[in-house]
Amino acid sequence: HPRDIRRGVGGMSPPPTPPRGWVATLRVLLPAMWSLFVAMARGDVARVVRSKLTVSRVGGGGSGGSAANRRTNADDGVAYVDGSCAQGVAGIGVWYGTGHGLNYAAAIPTTAADNNVAELVAVFFVLIRQPRDKRLVIHTDSKAAMTALESLSAGAKPKRLAPHHPARRALLTALQLVLFWRNARTVVHKIKGHNGQTPNERADQLASLGANSSFVVDTPGFGDGRVTKRSHSGKEKSHGIFPTKTLQSELIRFLACETAVGAGAIGTDHASFVAKKPKNAQNKNGFSPRYKGPLAIPKPIDGN
Repeated sequence: HPRDIRRGVGGMSPPPTPPRGWVATLRVLLPAMWSLFVAMARGDVARVVRSKLTVSRVGGGGSGGSAANRRTNADDGVAYVDGSCAQGVAGIGVWYGTGHGLNYAAAIPTTAADNNVAELVAVFFVLIRQPRDKRLVIHTDSKAAMTALESLSAGAKPKRLAPHHPARRALLTALQLVLFWRNARTVVHKIKGHNGQTPNERADQLASLGANSSFVVDTPGFGDGRVTKRSHSGKEKSHGIFPTKTLQSELIRFLACETAVGAGAIGTDHASFVAKKPKNAQNKNGFSPRYKGPLAIPKPIDGN
C-alpha cells in the first residue's frame, strides 16, 4: 500500500530518541531477560501475569467498577482504547484525556487490517507506552481483547490461541511479555461500545483518524507493513515478536520505566482535531470519516 512507505507524512513524526549506549541497554535488558528465563523454567509466566492483571467485564463505566477494582485511584493512568478497520485500512486510538501526552493514534500495517487484531494492537500500545511502574486502567469495548487477556492470564499459550496465524501469535506473545514485565497493577474493564461514553467515543475517533492517516506504526508480528512475509505454501508468516529497531527501542524504553514520546497521527493542532467537520466531509481516501464531534472533555472516572 502506498501509505505504508510514507511514514510520518500527514501526522506527527516521532521525536528523536536520545541515544542509549550498549552498556545502558544491557543494564536494562539483562535483568528483564533473566526474570523471564527463571519464570519460564519454573512455569510461572502465567502466574506472574495473573498476579499483576485484573480483567473485569462488569462496572467499567463511571464509578470505577466492582469492589475488587476500587484500588484504582483517580491519579492512576486511565486510558480508553479502540481499533478501527474499514475498506482495507486499520488504525488504533488511545485516549487518556484532553491534552494528555500519551494520547495516540496511528495506522497499522494493512496485513493486520482485522477488527480483532486492531483491538489487540491498541491494547499492546497502551501497555508499552505507559511507564511500567505506573498503574494502568484500560477500558475497551472489544470482547476479543478481553478474552485474549483472560486466556493469557489463565495460562493459555499464544500458539493455542492463534494456531493458524503466526503473526497474531507473535502479537499475543508480545502482549504477554509486556504484561509480565510490568511492575504495577493493570486493570482492564469491558465497556459497551458506542453507547455515548465520551472517552470511548474519543478513542474510536482517534482510531479512525489513525486508520485514515499516513502514520503507520511498526507492529509485533506484522512488522512495518512494507513487506508481507509468506512461506512457500503461500501462508503468511510472522515477522517476529519485536521485529524492527523501532519496536526494540520502544521495548528498551519500556523496560527502563520511561514514558513514551510522540502522539502518532494526532499532530499538534488540538483545536483542529476537536472542531466540528462538515457533514459530508471526504478524506483523501474518498470515504467519509467516522466523526461524532465535537466531543466534550471527559469527566473524571469516579467523580474525584
